[in-house]
Amino acid sequence: MALFDMDVGDMPEFKNPDPGEYDAIITKAELTETKKNKDPMIVLTARINSDDPDVNGTSYKYYHVLPVKKSDFYQMQLKSTRALCENLGIDGNPEVDDFENVECRILLEITSNDNGEFANIKRILAA
Repeated sequence: MALFDMDVGDMPEFKNPDPGEYDAIITKAELTETKKNKDPMIVLTARINSDDPDVNGTSYKYYHVLPVKKSDFYQMQLKSTRALCENLGIDGNPEVDDFENVECRILLEITSNDNGEFANIKRILAA
């Protein structure tokens, strides 16, 4: 039985969006941990809102390691976490849910590896 109702060659070709800033909304926030050190990390899923139909509705993940006192990067983690929260308009001591349904701008960059080129969120900016 065929998996699709059309030939793969008839499907639209995937194309990364151009690098740059896009309006977006955080649709999902998950608390998890890094693979290597098991440090706490929040993963935000941002969906682009654009007039461009090739970009509108596409989602990308942003991985943000939360401050850990034992880390050599603790001060930098504090500063970057504060910047993230301020850009999203989040005050106080936030819960994971506070990051969801927040409008923002995302800065996309294109990176490459042996498997090809990929769009990634480099930074989350204020709306």
